[in-house]
Amino acid sequence: VASFNDMTERLRKGRNELARVERELAWKEMAKQVAHEIKNPLTPMRLAVQHLQQAFRDKATDLESIVRKVTSTIIDQIDTLARIATEFSNFARMPERRFERVDLHAIIEETVILFKNIAGVEFRVKFSDTEPQVVADKDELRRVFVNIFRNSVQAMNDGGRITINTEVSGSTCAISISDTGIGIPGELHEKVFHPNFSTKTDGMGIGLAITRKIVEDLDGSVRLESTVGVGTTITITLPYHA
Repeated sequence: VASFNDMTERLRKGRNELARVERELAWKEMAKQVAHEIKNPLTPMRLAVQHLQQAFRDKATDLESIVRKVTSTIIDQIDTLARIATEFSNFARMPERRFERVDLHAIIEETVILFKNIAGVEFRVKFSDTEPQVVADKDELRRVFVNIFRNSVQAMNDGGRITINTEVSGSTCAISISDTGIGIPGELHEKVFHPNFSTKTDGMGIGLAITRKIVEDLDGSVRLESTVGVGTTITITLPYHA
């Protein structure tokens, strides 16, 4: 009886310790995701301000138009940050999604503008003749392309080319984003979508994991193809709503 009671007590302590460890892991994952979500809007804000600074130095003739676009971008990202902070403060979870019809081409164009003034990086865009409408949270969808473009830029240390193609076929739309970066070894192709995995020393390893989750939650899919020394292509397929 004493041995049985001792074993029962050890099991109880073991369960309590396991529950504590699981809670800590859950909060660590949540903290990483919140940190990433907060950091994400800062990238387009920084790029937008740099774009404005460059336009000012170059004495751009369309400075007024650039100022309007930059301030609009910054206000949008501030609203996103405020929404994240409010939702996390109230419920300790990520923002509630707001689904609406979204012009996919417009979202891609907005995101390209944020990155196109990075020195040495060239964007080539070829859209399908059909303008695809998808049902999604606009902020989340923009986050998908920010994550992918940022990874592509970081993979091209000395500059390069990012090519974006869209193709509508039946009830789906495919978006392929290719870069001329250093490429990813074959054994790492699947791992890049895992949380906490990163090929960069300063990466948090959660950007592409969140990207795939967002896409799959929209009943879509993400596929990666990469060759070391040649570049990487990420293809996103989403349901298309006419």
